[in-house]
Amino acid sequence: MYLFGTKEVFAIEIIREKELYEMSLYVEDKNILEFSYKNMQCTYRWYMISNIVDWFDKNLLYIINNDEFPFETVGNSAAEFCKNYFEENIDELAYDIDKFEMFQNWTFRHSWFSERAGAYLPEIYFRKQNNDIEVSWDNSKIFKDEDIEFKYEYGHYYIERKLFIEVIEGLIECYDELKL
Repeated sequence: MYLFGTKEVFAIEIIREKELYEMSLYVEDKNILEFSYKNMQCTYRWYMISNIVDWFDKNLLYIINNDEFPFETVGNSAAEFCKNYFEENIDELAYDIDKFEMFQNWTFRHSWFSERAGAYLPEIYFRKQNNDIEVSWDNSKIFKDEDIEFKYEYGHYYIERKLFIEVIEGLIECYDELKL
């Protein structure tokens, strides 16, 4: 088992079981990756974790610096910005490729959802907000048709920027050891 950070504040826990990885992401002692499926409590499990580690490695500088959401919209978190902007502009995004690409590029830099590779990974956003890193999500609708129910469907937390960087860099640096 590998634990980066402290569960009571912010942490990522990785457990390797033979060919599978199990990952938990804790904010204030809550594993926000936790979900239920047919009355079983689960967390993110997949045969590889490289896609998540590579995503953090590639996007950490965007997350910890001022990479603002490119459009004006209402909301109190990155998850709300993305959801509201998409819902308000869905028709326009279908025809305006430049706006769609701006929206998609920002979401790819701030949410790991595109790296899920078919697994039940919640859509979580990471962005700098003042001197902290905001972690936000809205999973109230995803995977419902597959009977997946996330324990923490919606929320946002602020993590001290320095702690966030330490946790993510610890995960990235330890990745080679995780593969063994």
